[in-house]
Amino acid sequence: MFKKLFLITAILLSTIASADQYCELKPEQFHAFMQQDFDTFDQKPTGWRSLYVPSGACDLSIIVLIDSYHQSHQGKLVPWQDRLLTWHVGQSLGFLNLYDLAIARFQNSYDPQELPKPEFHWNAYVRASIAFMNKDRAALQRAHDEFITVAPMESNNFKIVERFIRCFDANYFDAYSGTGKCQ
Repeated sequence: MFKKLFLITAILLSTIASADQYCELKPEQFHAFMQQDFDTFDQKPTGWRSLYVPSGACDLSIIVLIDSYHQSHQGKLVPWQDRLLTWHVGQSLGFLNLYDLAIARFQNSYDPQELPKPEFHWNAYVRASIAFMNKDRAALQRAHDEFITVAPMESNNFKIVERFIRCFDANYFDAYSGTGKCQ
């Protein structure tokens, strides 16, 4: 099963890879990504983030890579890891302005076990991101208000939610990263 998934994904990656050298993955590189532990793959610069380029040229490759990793590690990941991989695919889809697809991924990344007053309010961040993509200012403000009552002010996610409000008319990538119309 893994070999078949590996071959199909390798073909897809080579098909969708842009001319940007960082997007191109050789089968042995793809296999090495699939062998990484979750923390290395998702959080370290040697994981999927090594393909990131600000132009967005590699976002489709990143989506396929994360989905492939997620699929090949089914049953081995704990729920928060499943949610985070789903979230990161949603972000990449959002960076490409594919908001309907991004929102579907975001909706599958809520934490159903989140406490009513958590130390880190993940679900408010998810709601704020969806509201921003839907251009629903009232829902964004509600999520923002909820977020600031439960998360520390210096949180990176809080800064992003603040940019969503300040740069409401920008696209997701610019508002998220503070670039373009959101500088």
